[in-house]
Amino acid sequence: MPMGRSCFDFTAFLKGKRKASLWIFIYYLCILQVYADESPKLILGFNQVNMAWRTPDEQSSIVRDLRSAGVTTVRMTLHQPFRSSLEAIKLASESGLKVILSISLNAASYYSPDVTLRPGGRVESSYPLSSIDVLKFERHFLDVWRYITNNNVKIYAVEVGNEINWAFNGDLAADTHGGGRVYRSIVDLPNDGKFLRGLQRYIEIVKNVKKIRDSSGGLNATTPILTAGLARITPEFSAQVKADAVDPGLTYSLLADLGISQFADAPAMHLYPPSNVSPEVRSLSIDSTLRDCALSGILKPCWITEWGFSNTDRKCPLDDTARTKLVVEILDQFLHKTRQGMLSAAIYFDWSGSSSRSVWRCGTITGSGQAIVRAASGEATDGGARRVDE
Repeated sequence: MPMGRSCFDFTAFLKGKRKASLWIFIYYLCILQVYADESPKLILGFNQVNMAWRTPDEQSSIVRDLRSAGVTTVRMTLHQPFRSSLEAIKLASESGLKVILSISLNAASYYSPDVTLRPGGRVESSYPLSSIDVLKFERHFLDVWRYITNNNVKIYAVEVGNEINWAFNGDLAADTHGGGRVYRSIVDLPNDGKFLRGLQRYIEIVKNVKKIRDSSGGLNATTPILTAGLARITPEFSAQVKADAVDPGLTYSLLADLGISQFADAPAMHLYPPSNVSPEVRSLSIDSTLRDCALSGILKPCWITEWGFSNTDRKCPLDDTARTKLVVEILDQFLHKTRQGMLSAAIYFDWSGSSSRSVWRCGTITGSGQAIVRAASGEATDGGARRVDE
């Protein structure tokens, strides 16, 4: 490393030179340098979706189930209806759960009335990020943060946005006649100017979240700000659901050029490893995910805020043997990456939703969910995974 130049300055220099592979190598050296004297910690938890549309009794029941199963961390989304969202988040926090707050940018309150949803077809109908009203968002989020602060709700991380390189960003086409595509070059993307304007607006949104957090002080003064978890979409899936995506590594490179590292504390990613391949191939998918995180230019380990495997069996009692084996395998990989200083969190998707990935079935937690809880409590799983988060 050149004399007189810090690790952080040197990585910025390399990024400017567009030496991507060397940039990633030096990034990991920096991560190891920063965390050399620290015990690496992994946060394990679950996503709980659609809490805003549950009755108060249903919300309480879900939170009781989470706590009784031994869950310590939950990722919950802030979206409309906002009051019900906030009440559920407050309830989870008061129960002792560590809440990761995911901010949906797909809310009508953040857009002018003349901005319409892009129809989704087989994916989410979404507003175009390029049309988000930054001032409306700032005013609304300030009210949200005041509610959180005034009610002594502890937030363990704030994730700004969700999969902005995919269906949750209306600047990208969906329900296309010819099938979707994953774009790995911005010049090939139709209406690339809209996508880039959306990323510029996104930077302003994250900047405002940081400003409000920093100025509020109190219980959440140091709550880390995460970038939107980016989606890793295969060309086959994109074509199948007829929706376009932008490669997450390219998206992070573009955000890095726009200065995302000035406002976000850590990068986030979503990862759904294939179940029908060898363990070696699944391991490579984790490596690729972490490399994409490194391209953000944020010198902190990655947060995987969604990951999971499906179990399409709907019978009770549920046979979860095959999925549990996959979950244990991936937990061991995650813990290894954590010890290397590359990963901070892995939040399973999901807890009790209608998805085939859910782990609360037939009124109880499945074997795969139990494996995650055991890893989060320090007990060994069958694969040897152990908690390192406390």
